Amino acid sequence: MFKIVVGVNDRDEALDALRLAREIAAVEGAEVIAAAAFEYYAADVMTLAYPEAQRVFYEAVEKRAESALAGVPYTLTRLTDSPAHGLQHLAEAEKADLIVLGSTHRG
Repeated sequence: MFKIVVGVNDRDEALDALRLAREIAAVEGAEVIAAAAFEYYAADVMTLAYPEAQRVFYEAVEKRAESALAGVPYTLTRLTDSPAHGLQHLAEAEKADLIVLGSTHRG
């Protein structure tokens, strides 16, 4: 089966990646694996204690994935590595056919 790994976070740029993954999955009948890595140094969460910031982040990610991937079966995975390394390791382990990413907030 065709497998798609899609990187997701709590930023709006992730919506583009999720929507593209949904469209490709619908056409290909692909399995979608949405993957997120929590980064505590993001300015918008540094005011929160680590566990609370992590909870807020993953709640936002789950809502975003649920909304953007509506109608397509998917799994949501929490990466334990940096986003780049985590996505690479996940794609290799899952033998993914495609990795879908949105642009970063840095451009």
